[in-house]
Amino acid sequence: MDERLRASVVVASRNRSALLARLMTALEAQEGAPPFEVVIVDDASDDDTAAVLRDLAASSPLPLRAEAQRPRRGQSAGRNRGWRRAVGEVVLFTDDDCVPHPGWVAAMCRHLDEVDVVQGRTVPAPDQSANHGPFSRTLETTTADGLYATCNMGYHRSWLAGVGGFDETYRQFAGEDTDLALRCLEQGAGFAFAADATVEHDVRPSNLGAALKGTWRWQTLPTTLARHPRLEEAFHSRHVWRESHVPAVPAVAAVLVAVGLLVARRPRSAVALATAGSLPWAHYRLRRAPVTLDKPRRIVLLPATFLIDGAEVVALARGSVRARRLLL
Repeated sequence: MDERLRASVVVASRNRSALLARLMTALEAQEGAPPFEVVIVDDASDDDTAAVLRDLAASSPLPLRAEAQRPRRGQSAGRNRGWRRAVGEVVLFTDDDCVPHPGWVAAMCRHLDEVDVVQGRTVPAPDQSANHGPFSRTLETTTADGLYATCNMGYHRSWLAGVGGFDETYRQFAGEDTDLALRCLEQGAGFAFAADATVEHDVRPSNLGAALKGTWRWQTLPTTLARHPRLEEAFHSRHVWRESHVPAVPAVAAVLVAVGLLVARRPRSAVALATAGSLPWAHYRLRRAPVTLDKPRRIVLLPATFLIDGAEVVALARGSVRARRLLL
């Protein structure tokens, strides 16, 4: 590998072989970038990721290093493996479901000439607007948000080495990127937000099952908050992550108690309690923060929306017990 390479783009991937050629095409189209390599770590995929990476490494004009991580160890371990195998003096992280704009590498490197840690701008993929829905998933970061999502981050390699990289005890992909950035900043790293370094993030179609499954990862947030108290500045309040959880917490509590009343064969009391406890949350979701602009659908989607808000609260409560730091 050419030791003169200025930057290394590191990606941890699992079972997304269909997205890798698109990512490499975007990286090959970079304009004004210094010499850079690409390191993609395959986290024990059981699709054809290994074969796709071999073909891409053979055909790409960019230096592409494919690393196999087995057994499966998660994104934190994959990213650590990637930057430790890389040779660039700066390390740029993105994800396999993202498409960097042509000036991304150049802009990130320019900012890293001045500071130690850079966060770029992330927007939902504009050509996937049809996928937007009440339970779709994407990412939008247009200002420094205090969370430092790794789909668009850059670090001086020396800082990654100095703090030991990602904490691999994070097995869920939530909070590990925030933890890494805050460890650097708390030790004096200089930070900048790069509005000119844009990455487009895929929009996953609206799917209630996938959205519910995704809520479980948020149980790591209380751990990150316990380690980094300043993180509360990025949340709704000291003990509440999202504004929607303010009415959701008493609503969830009321429903859980109502279930107990039903078991005790007190149905009228159960219905009355669940209704009274849920009304403030329903008003919030119908008027202040609906999941859709279609007013009739807001009512139809209330049960599903409650499942999502409630699952997030339960995941955070579980994480709060483990971390001994309340965040709901």
